[in-house]
Amino acid sequence: MNNQDNQTLWGRLVGIFIFVVSGLLLGWAFLIFQNTDLSVYGFATIPNRASQIVALNKTKAEKTADLESLKQSKAAVKYDIANHIETTVSQTKWSENINSLIQMFIEVRDIGKYSTDAIELSDFVVDQQRIGLRGKVRKLGTIYQENGVIDRLTKLDFVNNIQIPSYQKIDEVYEFQIQGEVGAFQK
Repeated sequence: MNNQDNQTLWGRLVGIFIFVVSGLLLGWAFLIFQNTDLSVYGFATIPNRASQIVALNKTKAEKTADLESLKQSKAAVKYDIANHIETTVSQTKWSENINSLIQMFIEVRDIGKYSTDAIELSDFVVDQQRIGLRGKVRKLGTIYQENGVIDRLTKLDFVNNIQIPSYQKIDEVYEFQIQGEVGAFQK
């Protein structure tokens, strides 16, 4: 290779070097102009990063301690209980359970129809919270016997806590009142 070719090669290498350096300087100037945090690109000092790590670890420890104290507070316990109840107990809407309510009313209404003893039922109350009715029977045992009033109500899946708050004998007939709580509807 001759001398002139060496000079041309060195000239090209110097030109490429100047081009690369000027590109880097222009890129750096552009990033500074854009208010870019250059510490991301490794231009921050090591002691500065170490102090940031220490500060972040301290903040993390404080936040963890705060979180633990919040978890132990009564409000958090109440929230957890309420959240558990909310996820395990489903709320029923009137519109979604109208068929169940109608079924319950029909069952309660038909108790007297299929009994061998004379049962007269009236004043039906059927809603999402409770059922209630008044009735008359000649024998008090008719209320309690198999396939009687209480037995038929107990067979309904959604009726709980059936009670007879009052009954009295008037002439030869017992008048009674039955109440029950409505639980979850079966779908």
